[in-house]
Amino acid sequence: MSSVYLRAAGVLLAVLMLAGCGGDDGDGADDPQKVGQTAALTQYEVASEGFSVGVPPAWTALSADQRPTQEQIDEALGDNPTFQPYLEAMAGEDSLIKFIAVDPGTDPQLPTNLNIVVESPPAGFTREQYFDATNAQIDQILPTASVEADHVSLPAGEALHLSYEHSEAGFPVAVVQYVLFEGGTGYTLTFTTLPDELSRRTATFERSARSFTIG
Repeated sequence: MSSVYLRAAGVLLAVLMLAGCGGDDGDGADDPQKVGQTAALTQYEVASEGFSVGVPPAWTALSADQRPTQEQIDEALGDNPTFQPYLEAMAGEDSLIKFIAVDPGTDPQLPTNLNIVVESPPAGFTREQYFDATNAQIDQILPTASVEADHVSLPAGEALHLSYEHSEAGFPVAVVQYVLFEGGTGYTLTFTTLPDELSRRTATFERSARSFTIG
């Protein structure tokens, strides 16, 4: 599974992963580490990657610190072997996907979700080069998408903020991304929802992105 695809358009992963690998097992043993709680967000730490992020309390989360087993992958796949590369992308120790969270109360066609990809580009990459590479990758993979892009300041650093729609999943999908490049490492937060959900989700996505911390 190419890192280009994961960063630019890997929006079905969270839906599939949480169907068979996430959720509360009753004692919380498989839950990501919770490090904070407010009425608006539950903060989760991914200790192995040195970051934390907040998502709404009702969302179900899975992190790189709780890698799915092959049995869980097989269960999540069910009758959909087409999606095996997505699931195995997080199962491997070298996976770029470090965190996913899903709102289980939304449309089952595409539950609103977040996934976070972390990668280390070649030495010498600058923030602007990383942002330019992200834009180029989206143009290459989703040439018909109309992308709105700007720069925003988050507590974790300057971010490239992207918003676009595509039909890669076979139906319209709305995507909001925050791309950061700090300490030689790239972080891409991808929020995905149905287009008619986007307007009421935008504030939640921004609040979650602002909760993202590194180190």
